[in-house]
Amino acid sequence: MTAPRPCAFPKSAYPKPKPKIQRPGRCKRMTLAAAFRTFKGGVLLCADRQEDNGIQKWEVDKIYHFIVHDCEIFLVSSGFSALIVNAYTRIHQHFMAADAGGIDVVKDHWRLLKECLDSIYQDYAELQDNPLGLIVVIAPLLPGMIPMVYAGMGPVLSPSGPYVATGSGKAVSDYLAHRLYKQEHGNHFLALVAGLICREVEYATLGVGFGFDWVFIHDGDKSRRELGPDMVKEIQAGIASLEDAIFPYWKEHATLPAWFGR
Repeated sequence: MTAPRPCAFPKSAYPKPKPKIQRPGRCKRMTLAAAFRTFKGGVLLCADRQEDNGIQKWEVDKIYHFIVHDCEIFLVSSGFSALIVNAYTRIHQHFMAADAGGIDVVKDHWRLLKECLDSIYQDYAELQDNPLGLIVVIAPLLPGMIPMVYAGMGPVLSPSGPYVATGSGKAVSDYLAHRLYKQEHGNHFLALVAGLICREVEYATLGVGFGFDWVFIHDGDKSRRELGPDMVKEIQAGIASLEDAIFPYWKEHATLPAWFGR
């Protein structure tokens, strides 16, 4: 007599799991990049230094900078590293070619940026599902002009307000910046706010780490002032933790309604 065969469960009852795996070599910049308008009309541009492939992580310089004729241009982005580098290279080359052809890159910078982004998104289909989060600072070297900041997710860039951020740290940064950042308070206060935001985002957000680079761009003149991660950490060391800042104030000033009791 033949032994009965075991009962087979329907395939749909236990579907085979299909985990989404980050392939080694697909390096990604999760990033916090943020731009703050300074009291004098310049821009403070901040970016963390961590890049990873889902397994390993390492330090990179995320702020890309070049000069074309009468204009300094700063780029920082979140997304896949190879596509970011390609985008930066195309923008740089396109602006250089335009300048060599006699085009006023300050006057026509918006059209030049749009042409680059359109071509990049046309050539790389994977950007439809993984768009770049890009911040661009156009800083004319001409007198009487202040830097212009653009930001966007995908092929469309829009002029930003006094503050903008992108990357995986954007939510935490936005929350703190919308409550603490005031352009009219000056650079001393801005350094404290930006230092706190960078520290809290690095603590709370995956993919953000290895400290931050800061660049003050045309802050009252046509200079740029670069602060590396060690200098930023020195600023952060003088900023109280959220616990130390809040709890002493609550102890002296915060009240609860009488019905709450003790």
